[in-house]
Amino acid sequence: MVDNVIGARHDSADLGAPPRRYPRRAVLAAIAAAPAIRRGLPAMSTPAVPPLAVLSVLAARQFGFFSDPDPRTVAQIAATGVGGISMGPYFVQATSLDSSLGQLTQPSPQVYIDQMQHASDLGLRVTLKPMVDAQRYPNGGYWRGYLDPTDPDAWFADYWQRAIQPYLEWCDTLIIYTELATLSARYPQAWEDLVVKVRNAGFLGPISSDSDLSPATTPWYESLNWLGGSFYPAIDTSTDASATQCWTAVADQMAAAHQLTHLQIFMAEVGVAGLPDAQLVRWITTMGEVLGPQSWWAGFSYWRWSQDPTHAFSPAVQSAFRQLTATWTPASPAAGP
Repeated sequence: MVDNVIGARHDSADLGAPPRRYPRRAVLAAIAAAPAIRRGLPAMSTPAVPPLAVLSVLAARQFGFFSDPDPRTVAQIAATGVGGISMGPYFVQATSLDSSLGQLTQPSPQVYIDQMQHASDLGLRVTLKPMVDAQRYPNGGYWRGYLDPTDPDAWFADYWQRAIQPYLEWCDTLIIYTELATLSARYPQAWEDLVVKVRNAGFLGPISSDSDLSPATTPWYESLNWLGGSFYPAIDTSTDASATQCWTAVADQMAAAHQLTHLQIFMAEVGVAGLPDAQLVRWITTMGEVLGPQSWWAGFSYWRWSQDPTHAFSPAVQSAFRQLTATWTPASPAAGP
């Protein structure tokens, strides 16, 4: 990871693997209710984003899971009683310098679309989160943050056509990229143009980044609704006091990013590997106690690691997440935050 508090997740499944189905990881997607600070987009023809009150799932800060496009998994997620699901195409380029996304790890986009529709039919809200990796990094990197295409115009055209456009109709929220730090920093105009395409295609939901919280990494942040990052903090869960102290340090970094950008801060990924249930409950509870009162907090997505249990979260852990959600849910979702 980049640092101890805000950084990127690197696990062996992400690095240099041959094209294959993306390994199942559950991510609890908590989506925020607080009023978003909306920044002007560069194109006057871009549709205005409606108040979050219109999107009851956002107003309720409901959460869900990241999922493979698998009907059994989608049904299991819906059965837990959560409100949302995150899903997205996963591509593997041959090298980090390629000017196209390479191979989609499912037979066709329809595999994802079918399960996005299935999730919606089951009452889940859908967040689109595309991911791109490479098998080799001749430019010296070792993960997706180092993707740097030789022909960026061709790469961005392919990204729009294959990673974003086919799925927009079926999603409520968009995490526009996953940890593409080099691409984000070097090609701000290309990302601004991509946001305009998304808006002109009729998408009205929130758009977030997912890297770190530095404006230098996302110099085009004014085109976003939320500034997103990958968070893998070292939280001491031995006591409530120690966990609270650690989450307060995370909150300080998030508050500083909010002050710089005037955007709400979204934990596009946050997680911890292998905690026993009692400590994970403390991790979740103290996070909510520290961040919940902050108007700039746009919510989080919890990344479930491959070394965590393969079964669903235990009743105690599910209860902690549900309590976190219930605390933030207004009496009437239609009334908004």
